[in-house]
Amino acid sequence: MEIKTRKGFLFVVTVFLILTYILLSISVWVQSLEASERSYSELYKESSVELIIDQITPPKVNDISNVIMTRGMFVLNRHSVDHTMKEGSEYEHQHIESALEEYLKDGAPSAEHFNDGVAPESEYNASLGGWMHSLNVSLIAVGAYIDHFEIDDFEIEQNSYDTVDYSFNMSLSLRDTSGTTTITRTYPVEGTVNITGYVDPAAVRESDEMEEPVYRQFFFYPEYGSPAELSPDNIEDIESGQGWFYGPLIGVSEAASLEADHRHRYIIVGTYSEITSLADDTRNMYGGYIVTNSPGKTDVCSEGGTSYYDEVNTFNALQYESVAGSCEVSMDMDTYTFKPYIVAPGFSIGSAPECPDLIRGTTEKCALMIAEHTPEYIIEDDSHYDDKYDSPAHTGIYGIEDLRDYTLCGYYVPNENAPSYLQRLMNDSYSRTSIHGIETFFIGEYMKPSVYDEYGRLGRNIFNGTMMDELIRGMPGCKNAGMCTASGVITGHFGLTSETIDEYGAGSIDCGDGAECG
Repeated sequence: MEIKTRKGFLFVVTVFLILTYILLSISVWVQSLEASERSYSELYKESSVELIIDQITPPKVNDISNVIMTRGMFVLNRHSVDHTMKEGSEYEHQHIESALEEYLKDGAPSAEHFNDGVAPESEYNASLGGWMHSLNVSLIAVGAYIDHFEIDDFEIEQNSYDTVDYSFNMSLSLRDTSGTTTITRTYPVEGTVNITGYVDPAAVRESDEMEEPVYRQFFFYPEYGSPAELSPDNIEDIESGQGWFYGPLIGVSEAASLEADHRHRYIIVGTYSEITSLADDTRNMYGGYIVTNSPGKTDVCSEGGTSYYDEVNTFNALQYESVAGSCEVSMDMDTYTFKPYIVAPGFSIGSAPECPDLIRGTTEKCALMIAEHTPEYIIEDDSHYDDKYDSPAHTGIYGIEDLRDYTLCGYYVPNENAPSYLQRLMNDSYSRTSIHGIETFFIGEYMKPSVYDEYGRLGRNIFNGTMMDELIRGMPGCKNAGMCTASGVITGHFGLTSETIDEYGAGSIDCGDGAECG
């Protein structure tokens, strides 16, 4: 019995030890599993945070920053019309820079940056701070949040006439909601805001005499890189003529088919015989003539044994003789109509630049013809009369389409004597100058000729009250001598100061010498 009892006891002990071992193994395994699970959980959290922050890529930050900076520049541009920005004590655009940095951070530039202490309305949702807030709403749902966000080393600079450059560093930290994992990244950001299409705040601000302010937008044409590049081209020299005229060119063969309502704006081009062969009621409706050969003197009429000659100006003689047919009457300066004409042997319409005929909606060849000659006849003796020339210095056929296109389209051109874009956000914009200065001409009905007609048409002249020195032939309001002095021209008369005439190379077409502008 004792032996059996001992065997039973040993069996029980053995089973107990085995069960204890098994239970201990299970406990260690469970603990190991729990530890492993904890390790995997932490690893998962860290991977999740990394995955999230990896979605905030440098290109995305750059793109979003550019949208915000473009919007911020627009807000300051619009606000500065009535609330100009202060000039910095350290550098000129210091307050503009600080205001843009504040807009970038939280959409709320401080009132201290404006001369009247009035800040624009806050736009938090349009700022980087607003973007971070929106990200947080999404991140919390996946167990993470933005722990830290900061902007450092913010700078702006205008290195080109049509852009504003900016740069800064953005620091961003993400943390999981249990607080065990944090990842930090720094993003260097650089970008450019293009001002094309923005309204010129200085022009709106300074046009205080207008019933409606002048809303001129910034537009640039790369080929117009300086005022000198807009200067008129002398495309043909001339032999003689009288007066001056600007308009589209038309060949003799098409002259009879052009609508009668438009003929007064056009110049007929052809030989003397071709032009004089046109019917009087057709030829006389045109504004001027370019004769492409040298016909020489013509005996226009004889009376009592005395012959009178006209050096090519038979257009006028024929026009008047068809009415009166009398030498005596043809010398009557009070009733004689003088047509502008020039003699330019070999001239071809194809050598003239293209221009839009805005009234007819077509594209034509256009030119300004100048004879620099006053249409006054002098009877030298009993054999002939000649034209009186005042000055042969500025004569020829000119292409002025670049200057007209620049003016009519309202482009801006670089000029170091003018204010830059950033300077246009401040007080006294037109008294400032910059290596990145830009300027434009102002024309149109909205410029109120009764107020501004006597000023130079350049922005820094017209808004500073600088009087013009000379009218400019071929430009708006001065396409011919009669228009230059006519009252009631809704666009006003285009005149410039002597300084501007020199800068734009317009001395060859101004009204200072020779043929009168009215």
